Amino acid sequence: MKNMIEEKSINLLENHVFQFDFLNDDFSKLPQSLQDIINNEEKRKKLIVYINPPYAEVGDAKQLTNT
Repeated sequence: MKNMIEEKSINLLENHVFQFDFLNDDFSKLPQSLQDIINNEEKRKKLIVYINPPYAEVGDAKQLTNT
């Protein structure tokens, strides 16, 4: 993602892109500017979070029934 920002192939600000594990990371690891928005009820109403979900493959149903 950061390479795409540097190459100007995507219209994002570099300081708006970060990695965060929503299942395991503590919210204190979020950038301070985002913590400020989350803690402000009025600003939070306008917040949109895009998440790239983890990818997992499902095994073949025949393999599952034969084991």
